[in-house]
Amino acid sequence: MNIASDLAKEISRIVKEKTDVVVENCVGEGPYVNFFYQPAHLGKAIEEVHNGNFLSVRESKNENVMIEYSQPNTHKTFHVGHMRNAALGNSLVLLYEWCGYNVHAVNYIGDVVDKQGVISQGFILSQAELGSSENKEKIHIFPADSPVGIELTELGRKADCNVDASINIGQEFKKRESQCKTLLRAMEDHKKNISMLWEITRTWSIEDFKSIYKWSDCRFDHFFHESDVGDESKEIVLKAYEEGKLIKSDGAIGADLGKLGFCVLLTSAGTGLYATKDLALAKRKFEEFKVDRSVYVVDVSQSLHFQQVFKTLEVLGFEQAKKCKHLAYGMVVLPDGKMSSRKGNIIYFSTLQKSLTQNITDNFMSKYEGEWPKEEIEETTRKIAISAIKYGMLNQDNNKDITFVLKEWASKSGNTGPYLMYAYARAVSVVNKIGLDSSVTIDYSLLTDETERKLLSTILQYSIVVERAAEQYKPQLLCIFLYNLCKQYSKMYEAVSIRDAATPELKQTRLRLVAGFAKVLKHGLGLLGISTAERM
Repeated sequence: MNIASDLAKEISRIVKEKTDVVVENCVGEGPYVNFFYQPAHLGKAIEEVHNGNFLSVRESKNENVMIEYSQPNTHKTFHVGHMRNAALGNSLVLLYEWCGYNVHAVNYIGDVVDKQGVISQGFILSQAELGSSENKEKIHIFPADSPVGIELTELGRKADCNVDASINIGQEFKKRESQCKTLLRAMEDHKKNISMLWEITRTWSIEDFKSIYKWSDCRFDHFFHESDVGDESKEIVLKAYEEGKLIKSDGAIGADLGKLGFCVLLTSAGTGLYATKDLALAKRKFEEFKVDRSVYVVDVSQSLHFQQVFKTLEVLGFEQAKKCKHLAYGMVVLPDGKMSSRKGNIIYFSTLQKSLTQNITDNFMSKYEGEWPKEEIEETTRKIAISAIKYGMLNQDNNKDITFVLKEWASKSGNTGPYLMYAYARAVSVVNKIGLDSSVTIDYSLLTDETERKLLSTILQYSIVVERAAEQYKPQLLCIFLYNLCKQYSKMYEAVSIRDAATPELKQTRLRLVAGFAKVLKHGLGLLGISTAERM
């Protein structure tokens, strides 16, 4: 006995006796009952698309959402990895706005250099841990392919490091670290000459960032700067220490967070760290912008940092800490592995922009030279280039690393941004060439081919997918939907004729479906931060 099959047969019998139902038929498939809607009912969605209701912004949810993304550091070059953050954050802003939230798109520019670090590999121990002396700072490494006892810093010495062979790299590192600390303290104390030089070079970086955002259509409503919250952050920490909420350890002030460790907020030298400034930034978000949800789009390597920051906010008494979310994402890597300055394989944004533009020009736009206006060619090239990089970045699982391959992402076929752009332009071309005729009656019950019905039912799911993509912080869900939508359109286009339809009514109904498909696709790409081109 198959309950689903028997139930489907009974429902189908009842449906056939009715004339005012939206379900045309239902079929049992395994343990499931699949319902098939009347084409006339599905067609109502297309009319909603054309009158604007289907794609209009959803009802206001009366919730302030702040999405902080991009966060580049000044005095450093913007590269392809930064584009994953920019694409992800910008799309979330657009998704949340369409879903009815009051959205603040913000950027937190790191304009103060305050970190040092060493990337190491192998088994490392200090001399104190080895038992050879009480020195905790002299570190040794023991990888299988290196002589026992070589200092970590000496093992990593570069031949062209401009440090005399007689000078110990560890000692040189300490000297430079001390110089950096002195410089940072001078900056925090607003020393005139240092501040002036910093301000000039900072301005150069920020102007460059803003030109990149303009080219790539990334929107920001407000810019925070790390330098703006430096003094304020130290005041917050010192006040909390006086109130007994923070403790001192080895001269540094911080929060004992149990399993999350000790979060240093003021070093023994009196300087603040990233976490320190994030506390002041969060306070501004809560008090000035009254945010109900604060989203930080930052790569997965900062996961512990944000766990500590959010927990410290709780320790300081900020109940809004529960409204903070760190949206982590994987890194952008190359087919041969991670990008690194040491390997010299980092793809800077200027190189990416130039390569993408050349690729799109060669494969898409060169044939239109002399035929299209130069301005249209340049703008269309930019839009296709943006579709390649943004769709390539967004059509990924947030938790996984992305392997960047420009040639694949810029392809005009397959699951790419340029393919979706072309699908839109092709649909617009069909509508324009045949022409919509408002004097002809539209009757969606005429759409009896399975491909037509499938396209109709796919379009009907659009708003559900968008809202799910927003709430789950996954623009990838919208990417998947749009690609499937385009595939359904292609199947319909191949299966039925629009121009040579049997009747004017069928011809115009099919054409209206195509026009509706194009509007939904354009809207969906827009929520990914991709602007369409009317012809390609």
